[in-house]
Amino acid sequence: MPVPWMKLISISAVAVSFVAQTANAASVSARFEPSEISMDGSAQLIIDASGLGRAEEAAPIAVDGLLLRRMPTIYRTSPSGAVTSTITHAVKAQRVGIHRLDSAALRVGDEFVPVPSAQLTVLSASDAAFKGGRLTDRLRQMQLFVEGLPSKIYVGQTFPVEIVLPIPPPVRIRTKGELPTKIGEGFRVGTAGDMPTEKFILLSQQRPDEVRWRTLLTATAAGSYTLAFAVGFEAADGENLMSDGSTAKRLGSIFSAEQWTPLAVYSMRHCGVVLQPTEVGKPESFSGAVGTFKLGEWRLRPMAGSTAEFCVSIVGHGNFGSLAVPDLSASGGCRVLRKSRSLLDYDDKLGHGGSIEFRYVISTEDGSPLPTFLFPFFNPETGSYEQLECHPD
Repeated sequence: MPVPWMKLISISAVAVSFVAQTANAASVSARFEPSEISMDGSAQLIIDASGLGRAEEAAPIAVDGLLLRRMPTIYRTSPSGAVTSTITHAVKAQRVGIHRLDSAALRVGDEFVPVPSAQLTVLSASDAAFKGGRLTDRLRQMQLFVEGLPSKIYVGQTFPVEIVLPIPPPVRIRTKGELPTKIGEGFRVGTAGDMPTEKFILLSQQRPDEVRWRTLLTATAAGSYTLAFAVGFEAADGENLMSDGSTAKRLGSIFSAEQWTPLAVYSMRHCGVVLQPTEVGKPESFSGAVGTFKLGEWRLRPMAGSTAEFCVSIVGHGNFGSLAVPDLSASGGCRVLRKSRSLLDYDDKLGHGGSIEFRYVISTEDGSPLPTFLFPFFNPETGSYEQLECHPD
């Protein structure tokens, strides 16, 4: 029984190169050279085809996660009339991972021949440095540390942490402005709301022995959590890595060039539980303020007719960016016409501590009692609710 011309006769692997062959002796092989690169590296996808005619792509070849750029095809014709075609693509990685060429085909003369599968492994720059043995023991042992996690954390609580990268001498680093990245769910980095604040503050830019960042975390959900940070940078170990017996070692101070290596380091994973604030003693007017607060200044300024402006400031530390304007407790002939808030001041660029002012335009009839300002909040230090009151009498 004759073999159909499209039937695949053999697929064999030679190193990372695979070959597909048809009954009419048309064959195709595919490989990536090299088969493993870092994110900042480059490779080539090389497809060799042989048959009774030139090879062309049946459709543009694409690989998810890779950027392919078609290069000129090289054709060679043997005395027997067989044509060998070499189709080459320049390859740049778009993300880390293992990327496979699948479901591609070539037209070789009058035949359609499947292109065998080939794969390219793309490593992160730091993983490539580790695998390539380009790191000294000092660089391998570098680690982030997280300082300032509270022993108890409640939903809605905003608190500062510091992320520290110790730098052992004679290592030098350059961060290129890279900021730590949070790993894990259940926390938001930075403050919420409309406050003009930063997410990270670089605290020790000039110190040679460490880099230290400060940020705010806000707990967003109750339950178990795992929290860590990572940061990428370039590092150079000042000690010459060459062998003691080499000429370059002896003349290293004259000829050696500083070698900068991309590196990513991680903190240990901190595990714990985020608690839901208790329902015991929760005021009906509680709107989510979590922190340590106290009353600041207040003022009552008469306006036109029977209207007045009532302003109250709150001072402390907490989730200022999430604070809603409290309702006034008004009765009788007193009405609240408008309410708003404005940020007066904050202790640092993160906005964890400072003061905020709430403003009310009220209308009162003669003899009517003035409204009372009530500010309920949950104090994470005591694990209970507290309330601030201001009576403009």
